Amino acid sequence: MKAICYVPSLTTALRVDLGAVINATGVGVSYCTSESEVIAVAQGQSDCRGILLVTDENQANLLQHFNLNYPNSFVIVLIKSHLHSLSEDIRYCLPAHSFVAATDHIFDPRDLGTVIQKVKTREIFGLERYLQFGTEIFSERILCDADKVQTLAKVERFVLGLGENLSNGRFTQYASRIRMMLDELVLNAIFHANPRFKNVDRSSALMLKEDEAVTVRWAYDGFRFAYSVTDQFGVIEKKHVMSYLDRTFYGRTEDGQKSAGLGLQFVFDRIQSFVINVCPRTKTEVICLLKFEKKMKDIDSAVRSLHFFCTENL
Repeated sequence: MKAICYVPSLTTALRVDLGAVINATGVGVSYCTSESEVIAVAQGQSDCRGILLVTDENQANLLQHFNLNYPNSFVIVLIKSHLHSLSEDIRYCLPAHSFVAATDHIFDPRDLGTVIQKVKTREIFGLERYLQFGTEIFSERILCDADKVQTLAKVERFVLGLGENLSNGRFTQYASRIRMMLDELVLNAIFHANPRFKNVDRSSALMLKEDEAVTVRWAYDGFRFAYSVTDQFGVIEKKHVMSYLDRTFYGRTEDGQKSAGLGLQFVFDRIQSFVINVCPRTKTEVICLLKFEKKMKDIDSAVRSLHFFCTENL
């Protein structure tokens, strides 16, 4: 695999961090100073699936060139703006699967390193990829309403326990918020991923078969809280995710019913990094990452990262 790096808008400090992360992954990299140089390097590659472009949100023309000529490459876009404010040409660019928040206050090189390793190894699933080595991960399977209620309560108690020595109620707010987000993702995994429940009201009683079980995992590594929801259907596509996260989406319906989009947008607006891993017709894993900031408004106003990985695109 060949990484091509062209990020003229980044500060020197962020470029240093970026270079260190890419070099540490063991991937060969070319640092370019112009669009024409990027294109020349890409043309020298025999297989576009082996091209990994790292660029920034200001390179719309370059992204369109890759959209037309290298649709099976993998593009990482470093963003300083909120995802919904980017042009459609950038958001819907076929090879642009990773949008990494890269402001002076947000950029976490570990996230970028994880993206590159997933593309390099083609192994995309697993909450552990986003946690410090050795972190204990908890897991529950959901087959019915009682399972869902019990799982949400366990996660809520876990988060409350993290802040039991604090008196300012910050973790009480986080616990409540995380429970609501998990509830949305679990319902999406059942009523929008599972074809048997496509036209069933979300308030209906749940009774899933073993091969329809939804798995919830969660952990805290001392740096950030991570949780995932996994279904066994693998139906979501990147174009759907981008549509769902569009600010103009509110109020729309899909196939005559309320879309999964409102739930995904609700979750995306309350975390710092959103990861969707898909093996079509087999599995979808949604991963959410957030730090417990002292002020919740710091999360609400932050630029968020979005990553979409599909086994068919790697």
